[in-house]
Amino acid sequence: MDQFLAKTPNPLLSITKDGIVNYSNDAAEPLLREWGVKIGENLPPNITDLVQRVISLNSPEKLDVKAGNRVYLVVFSPLPKKECVNISGFDITEHRECEDKIRKNAEKYSHIIYTTQDSNITEGKQAEEALFQSEQHYRLLYETMLQGVVYQDASGKIISMNPAAERILGKTSSELLGSSSVGEEYHTIREDGSEFPGLEHPAMVSLQTGQKVQNVVMGVYNPREKCYRWINISAVPLFRSGEDKPFQVYTLFEDITERKHMEEQTRLRAQELETIMEVVPTPILINHDLEGYNITGNRIANEFYRAEVGENISASVPKGGRFFYKGKELCADELPVQQAAKKNIDLRNVELEALLPSGKRRIITVSASPLYNTEGQVRGSVGSFTDITERKKAEAKLEETFENLENMVKERTSELENAYKSLKESEKDLAEAQRIAHIGSWKWNLLTDKISWSDEMYRIFGLKPQEDISLDKILNYIHPDDRDYLLGVHQESLKGKKLSGPIVFRIISPDGETRVIHGHSEVIFNEENKPVQIRGAGQDITENKKAEEDLRKSKEQYQSLFNSISEGFANCKAIYDDHGTLCDLLILDINPAGARISGAEREAQIGKTMREVGPDVEGYWFEAYKKVDQTGKSIQFENFGNMPGKWFTVRIDRIEKGQFAIMFRDITQEKEAKEALAKYEIAKKKEIHHRIKNNLQIISALLDLQAEKLKGRTNISNSELLNAFKESQDRIISMSLIHEELYRGGGTDKLNFSSYIGKLAENLILTYRVGNKDISLDMDLEENTFFDTDTAIPLGIIINELVSNSFKHAFQGRDKGKIKIRLQRDENRESKSKGYSSNAYILSVSDNGVGIPENIVIENLDSLGLQLVTSLADQLDGKLEIKRSNGTEFTVKFTVTEKE
Repeated sequence: MDQFLAKTPNPLLSITKDGIVNYSNDAAEPLLREWGVKIGENLPPNITDLVQRVISLNSPEKLDVKAGNRVYLVVFSPLPKKECVNISGFDITEHRECEDKIRKNAEKYSHIIYTTQDSNITEGKQAEEALFQSEQHYRLLYETMLQGVVYQDASGKIISMNPAAERILGKTSSELLGSSSVGEEYHTIREDGSEFPGLEHPAMVSLQTGQKVQNVVMGVYNPREKCYRWINISAVPLFRSGEDKPFQVYTLFEDITERKHMEEQTRLRAQELETIMEVVPTPILINHDLEGYNITGNRIANEFYRAEVGENISASVPKGGRFFYKGKELCADELPVQQAAKKNIDLRNVELEALLPSGKRRIITVSASPLYNTEGQVRGSVGSFTDITERKKAEAKLEETFENLENMVKERTSELENAYKSLKESEKDLAEAQRIAHIGSWKWNLLTDKISWSDEMYRIFGLKPQEDISLDKILNYIHPDDRDYLLGVHQESLKGKKLSGPIVFRIISPDGETRVIHGHSEVIFNEENKPVQIRGAGQDITENKKAEEDLRKSKEQYQSLFNSISEGFANCKAIYDDHGTLCDLLILDINPAGARISGAEREAQIGKTMREVGPDVEGYWFEAYKKVDQTGKSIQFENFGNMPGKWFTVRIDRIEKGQFAIMFRDITQEKEAKEALAKYEIAKKKEIHHRIKNNLQIISALLDLQAEKLKGRTNISNSELLNAFKESQDRIISMSLIHEELYRGGGTDKLNFSSYIGKLAENLILTYRVGNKDISLDMDLEENTFFDTDTAIPLGIIINELVSNSFKHAFQGRDKGKIKIRLQRDENRESKSKGYSSNAYILSVSDNGVGIPENIVIENLDSLGLQLVTSLADQLDGKLEIKRSNGTEFTVKFTVTEKE
């Protein structure tokens, strides 16, 4: 229909009550230029006033408009229900030119005839010759012109008429000459069908007033064709020189019957288009320009946007909505309707998120196609969209439920795994989203029994467009079980019975596929209340029906899983008090396993609150539920229930705001087994540390006995060999002390290293303090520093070697000295990563003894102790540094990485 209007050669426009140009075809471009406006802009004030007067009086009006070198008769037709006006234009340029020629010739002849009597003979001859030549031209024009011309005398009687007038009026000159408009009223009618009084005919009015009468539309009965012909009449009075009353009048009229029929056809087609736009259950958008600045919609589209009829709902206007595609906000010219016009392409089922001016977010799928003018150029586009927000919410909610269920039943029995796989299979079927329904329109002329379908209707039935369609052919494609139903609805509609809702039926396409159709129809009755036409629309909802069936099966499978799993599962709703505190939970549902675990009958819990079922429930439970409700993040924890006296693992998931899914499992036996195993492990570790300590002490005692035995021999001096035995004994004691600390610490794998260093230092002082030397040991240790054996043993041996070395070598020739052990954290080098933390430490052992000379390279010394220190520092991934000023200071920087 829109393509038909665009190709119509006559100007057509649609104007809102506020004077805004809502629609214009290509032929109306000269009028828009004359008025200086474009689509979407306001008409000049005088035209706007005329539009509002036509709507107010609900009466059409006409106006001559000169646009360039053309003259148009413009008809303003009101549409009260839409509060707008349709404008139809007709090119009457030639009509006006002929009219002016006839008028000028008539005036010229009249002047010549009635002035020649006062002229001299020569002038008379010249006038007669001029008159003769003019009469020849006038007669030729008079006889051949397409417009009818009638001359009437002062009384209104017809004295002359041209052949065109005879043809248009359907009578010969002999039948009409001498007759008058008065008394012929039954032959003429007005546009509204009423009689047109003879005295009000344009010629009679012109004779009475002496004024021109222009552009009067009249219906004249043509006896030859036995029908009324519509003519547009103008009357011009003729005066004799010096007289103020006309002695004749001539009328010029044009046959506009075909134009009237075209106007009526255009009006009906426009009405049909408006009806279709209002009937189809889908929002439709019309883009009236290439830029997409002016977009209007049908009733459903306006309801979606909360817009008035004819209101511009383009995304380009300030209050237009915002649109997003895959999270990215689109500019106005990136939207499908604008893209279709801009790129001359068809777009189908583009899914967008819309943020409407009201603040609501909706998810829609949009399809759009370009519109063309009479030259085949793109002039705009048309689009439709479907709101799938609720469907998306349902899919998301179902998907969320399935995902939560997947997490809760993971690593369970093989039976539960099979059930879960089945559930995922159903989810996959349901996730194959329902396609946007195709909509077709149709019309059935009951008078001619002709049925016409849109191309989409053919595609829905699986037929080729433009195939001949009849009721019998349609019934062949209707499912046999639905034919009687459809025929019954059809008969009831023809009786004037309104349908309570849409009709749903099945069809079988030529390839044997059964499809489900959702239809609307409307019966049109004539003034005699007889049905003359049926119009309607059909939508393919097969995919929707399949999705509904899949959803039903999924719910059944979910219920089966709900009832069969061995874990407890409950669905609860939050209860908040007046202060916004979550104070209780209403149990909406609980599965059989949950009722069994909680120790109460299922029927006794559903519909009750948690405090009613378990009065002693602890308050921190409700804090956990409130946190989940506020953040939406799931919580999983272990808890001891006082009422059943059991341990549980509990997982809380938020289904929606204020509603939870709770999965719980009895782990009492597992808990007791773990506790028993933990106690056994602790006792086992203590025993191991105790045995290691005893064995190391035995080795130390054996070394001591061996040293004593060697000491008594005469051929062995108290030198290197005895010192080696002593150093080995000290190293073993340092390790023995570690296992002694671990044993006292309860069998754990970590020891308090600060306490261990203190005992190690005491042992070294007792070992190396000889004579009267006053050598003190000063310690600055980080409190509560715990290391595991992999770190503690290397550090203990390093401290043993460095302190022993100071005692033996730093204070030779001195009576006093100080040894200092320092262990501190280095917070500047500490760091954290996912699941791990790295703590940095600095261990330093220093003395104020004689020091090590600068020319001695530590790495080159043959000392086993210092080589051992270097090796153990590397083992700790540490860095060893030596300072030689004011004695000697050894520093080891190392990092301990622990799992959080």
